[in-house]
Amino acid sequence: MTRKLTPKQEMFCLEYLKDLNATQAYIRAGYKVSEKVAKTNASRLLSNANVSARIEELKNKRAEKIKVDSDWVLKNLIAVAERSMQAVPVEVWDPQAKEMVPTGEYTFDSKGANQALELLGKHIGLFDPKHGRVAALSDAQIEKIKAETDFIKERTKLIKGSSKDTGLLEALINAVEGDK
Repeated sequence: MTRKLTPKQEMFCLEYLKDLNATQAYIRAGYKVSEKVAKTNASRLLSNANVSARIEELKNKRAEKIKVDSDWVLKNLIAVAERSMQAVPVEVWDPQAKEMVPTGEYTFDSKGANQALELLGKHIGLFDPKHGRVAALSDAQIEKIKAETDFIKERTKLIKGSSKDTGLLEALINAVEGDK
């Protein structure tokens, strides 16, 4: 257990958890100083073993309370990546049919997929040259990445309207879904 903190130190810990902004937490905790001094003092306070232990304790209690752990985060990142990479047909309103009809074009959330994949890759050390994880990809993994890259290029062409042939897209979708 940690040693007893002063009331302001305890308040700093509680305020810090709100937004992880040490400078603002220092000011909100009741320390009457300029922002420049608050930045320096907050940094010093974070390096205090008792304060950092209390912050860690409070973070763990919060994680238990809301039932979030690293497994939950990783599972949801995977779900976001998979959902973001799904091709969604573009539909327009057909006034004669009085319904939405597909245009033959597709969209997907490349930004969401890329961000989720980047976070997952960082978590497993995929981009860390010290671990050599990038170089350790098998030939099958490299071929799969190439196929997925070609697939994304074709989807981009369809989305931009430079290609109207959906046969290739459907074949690529079936091939990628077959790998799952």
